[in-house]
Amino acid sequence: MLDALGAAPFVIQPGELPSIGDRMPDAIVLSGNPALIRDTGTEFLSDYEILHEVDVPVLGICFGHQVIGLLHGAAVSTGPEDRESRSLEILAEHPLFDGLATGAGFVEDHTEEISLPSGFTCLARSSHCENEAMAHPDRPLFGVQCHPEISGENGRRLFANFLDIVASRTPQLRPPRLRQGARIGVVNPAYWLEDERRQRATSVFENLGYKLVPGRSTQLRQDLFAGSPEARAEDIMTMFEDPSIDAMLCARGGYGGNRVLPLLDYDAIRANPKIFIGYSDTTGALASIAQRSGLVTFHGPMLTTFGEQTIDYNLEVLQQVLSGDPGVRIASTAACPARVLKPGIARGPLWGGNLTLVNARLGTPEQIDTRGAILFLEDIDEKLYAFDRMLWHLRASGSLDNIAGLVLGEMLEMSDTAVPFGKDIDAIVLDVCSDFEFPIVSNFPCGHGDYQATLPVSHEVVLDATAADPFILIPESPVS
Repeated sequence: MLDALGAAPFVIQPGELPSIGDRMPDAIVLSGNPALIRDTGTEFLSDYEILHEVDVPVLGICFGHQVIGLLHGAAVSTGPEDRESRSLEILAEHPLFDGLATGAGFVEDHTEEISLPSGFTCLARSSHCENEAMAHPDRPLFGVQCHPEISGENGRRLFANFLDIVASRTPQLRPPRLRQGARIGVVNPAYWLEDERRQRATSVFENLGYKLVPGRSTQLRQDLFAGSPEARAEDIMTMFEDPSIDAMLCARGGYGGNRVLPLLDYDAIRANPKIFIGYSDTTGALASIAQRSGLVTFHGPMLTTFGEQTIDYNLEVLQQVLSGDPGVRIASTAACPARVLKPGIARGPLWGGNLTLVNARLGTPEQIDTRGAILFLEDIDEKLYAFDRMLWHLRASGSLDNIAGLVLGEMLEMSDTAVPFGKDIDAIVLDVCSDFEFPIVSNFPCGHGDYQATLPVSHEVVLDATAADPFILIPESPVS
């Protein structure tokens, strides 16, 4: 199975990030020693807690009746000791355990060792494995801490499921950075933008040395929409495939992007990676492009943001995030101060956007995989009871069960009913998330407010909510 994936395994050491040169592995198989695992069977000891910082699938295997799968930093376990937080029935639904018997006797026979596919264990134990991995930079990497032994038919199926999960992951692709003098294509995935606002916003970017290139959809009007779904999709694809265009900026949101998404050519997008920025209704495009092409997209200001006023914060953060510099720190501002609802620090891929759009994807093939993610949500013009309902629905879907952290953007124009609902935004969030331990920040400058940070969708970030002034850190640049 590993040969079919073209995998190059290598050794990692306890307590160290499993990297090789400048590369991170695509997956890690951690062989188990019962002494390395807590009595509950749900956590690794301190030497292995560093694996929570790695946004790759990690499969942990130990002897006895404990089998641990760590996917995107979210620990799941099965066995008689699992009594604290999850039922075996829930665990059995995880794709890692598809087709396996659960409960006592999960790993049946300690003496029946199964060798991993040809070329795996010998490379993992050999001195030349590092050179072998470095010699094939385009091959998937599998880190092995020690000789993995899996027993019985359950073990065979478990490992096969893990490889299926790894193989189904779309490799992340970073677009080229935004350079001085870049040509930025403007597209309208949803509603059209008034000419006066478009012209003012265009001058803001051109004064910074960029050249804005209006797409055909900026000139089309079909009722509320910037042309038909087909015309809007064609405009987006034209911009992606035009080698003279360096980046893409959405003109505005509204509604209608959902009709465009099925018409996009995600293979062509992957072959022509470019910065793609938007928010609001563009949440759908940001998520679908990241999910289906692997391209990092950006939740940030659109042309309409600069249609009436220019706020330095929006331009400064946008340019910092898209500059190619590592270690960009995004904080809130005095005019839009973020609040810590639950303290802590978390690391994971950043996913989310407009809450209404995120909710609309639930139960569809486009549902966002939030396991191990920093989830960020924002919305506008909703009743408090409707906001409460959407968050409870998100929780019921399982989308909050294994996230690493939660960021709430500005929630603008959220109104109450004649009979008060009884909770404000922060109280609703704390109620829905009362039994979760992940850090929570609210009123972060992202969304429909005046202050709009540029956030890399699907890219790994750190949420630091350990002090009164929380921030998001981007350790590695989301652009190349």
